[in-house]
Amino acid sequence: IYGEHEGVFNYLRELSTRMYARFGNSENKQAKSVAIDMNVLHGDVQTSWIPYANQFSYQSFISSTRDYVKSLFVPSDLPDDVRWGFKEIRYRSVETINFMSCVFPRAYFVFLDREPTDLLASNVRAPWVINPKLKENDGSITPLQLRQHINRVMTHIMEFGETINYSHKVLGSRSLVVTYDDMKNKPEATVRRILTHVGEDQSTLNMGRLNAARESKVGTEIKRAVAPMFERDNLKKLARSWLKAQQRGALPQWVKRGR
Repeated sequence: IYGEHEGVFNYLRELSTRMYARFGNSENKQAKSVAIDMNVLHGDVQTSWIPYANQFSYQSFISSTRDYVKSLFVPSDLPDDVRWGFKEIRYRSVETINFMSCVFPRAYFVFLDREPTDLLASNVRAPWVINPKLKENDGSITPLQLRQHINRVMTHIMEFGETINYSHKVLGSRSLVVTYDDMKNKPEATVRRILTHVGEDQSTLNMGRLNAARESKVGTEIKRAVAPMFERDNLKKLARSWLKAQQRGALPQWVKRGR
């Protein structure tokens, strides 16, 4: 399982969308280029000018994309019986999930779901999030700036929740949703669920590695709150109030209350 890769599928999906609009949609009357059999063309004497001729097709793009991604992740000497995959936090859109499913039609998807207010608190308190923001603002953040940031993060969190729900239904048996709490509190049972989901034998579970991962202290949160507003309980309280404001359609007013 490879780590994050800056969301490369997001960019490939954007390219795919443009490609499909030009070449993949047979109803697109404005697409001038036409995919032709270049071998046949080269085997005959060309007696007339054929404008916009090329051997491109949307399926050839999908196939080349699959080869490209495999060249990034899969070593050439990887045995055929070894599964591979990746973990990425940047795939929040249904469009990207659908695109990945199209490129790898036999792939399995495992979504890790976490309670929104708890996720918000951890996100804001992560040093790679809070430290750059403090640096941008001379070592401090105003209540308004904090609410603006919470509004952006909570919007992303809720969008991903919708993506999980939709993708889980569309992907069917290829999709599994596990919760952060289960992964944290019941790691063995949860990992066994994942093994069953992807069709792996339970004997492949390495308990030594699993226990070592469970005991490790990542230390991703800030060690001390730079201000009371960054305390976990306060951030969760703000996240809960954001959810209530969202239900009322009053998010602009909620953000302005930080003035």
